[in-house]
Amino acid sequence: MFLWLLACMQEEPEEFLAWVEGEQGYAIQARPIQDLEDSLHMKGSLGQITYGGHVPLTGDRYTGGQTITVYYDLHDGVAVPVDVDGLLLYSFYANLGDAKRWVEARDQSLDEVFPLPLAWNPGVSPLIEFSAADNAAYAVGNNFFVLLPDGRHRDVPLLANRGGIAHELGHAVFHLLTAGGPFAPMLVEDPTSNAGRWQSSLHEAFADVQAALLTDDPAFISASLDMPARDLSLEHVMSEAILPDNGSQFLYDPYPAGTVFASLLWELRVQTDDADGTYRLLLNTARAWRPETVDGASWMEALLGQADPDQREILCEVAIQRLGDFWESSGSCP
Repeated sequence: MFLWLLACMQEEPEEFLAWVEGEQGYAIQARPIQDLEDSLHMKGSLGQITYGGHVPLTGDRYTGGQTITVYYDLHDGVAVPVDVDGLLLYSFYANLGDAKRWVEARDQSLDEVFPLPLAWNPGVSPLIEFSAADNAAYAVGNNFFVLLPDGRHRDVPLLANRGGIAHELGHAVFHLLTAGGPFAPMLVEDPTSNAGRWQSSLHEAFADVQAALLTDDPAFISASLDMPARDLSLEHVMSEAILPDNGSQFLYDPYPAGTVFASLLWELRVQTDDADGTYRLLLNTARAWRPETVDGASWMEALLGQADPDQREILCEVAIQRLGDFWESSGSCP
């Protein structure tokens, strides 16, 4: 009771201890979190983080969740959380706010998305609980974030990975632009169908490009996970084994094919030295993409249709090299 009363009497901190990415990598240091209005209860313009509650496996929205209290010591205006959970939540909130402002600064409103529920360590279905896994996930079509506590040692927890949170927000942006709203049904509602697997891969491609452009790091996930196969600077090539049309119906991994498409955009960014131009092309493609069939070919044609002549020339050259016989231009490429 004494700690709670003491925390309530404190003024809102000027800065917060969090993981911060800098030129020398990540470090724990003080930073402002301008979107956080009530740091004691993790509430602000992005939404409120609540504990527990219920995440349904199908159809419904996140329900329940209890108000949390993040205790901290105040040192020269800096909130120093008393446990690692507070550090994780501060880091996540800061990263999500940074990603939101970065997207909006490039003329894409997220007013329909925010504020939204932020579920800290919820239960899923009536039967199982999330085990500690250290991750964040955006619920496409239901518009909430699931946040999981740090279940293992990492140099940089995923909740603190700036690119990782930008990636998850990328799912919200892609769904908003292609489906028409944060609560709209997905273009393909059956994730086990060929089109559903393509949709999953293109979701991951969009999200990875957004994260790589925001951080200017094609291997943004490497600070938290040793996954060289996700490095967009590598020359990823489509193959029969990773093609969504041939994937396992229930065990399909969307990342390999998605990484091929994401790497095309990263190569465009490298060759043009224009990150903002690359991202605006990505946004315009998602806005214009109204496919009769959800697959890589329809996405590629929409991408080329939105590209300017210089962008199109680069994309055509790279796509011919990396997509090979698995894609044939309908006339956008010579």
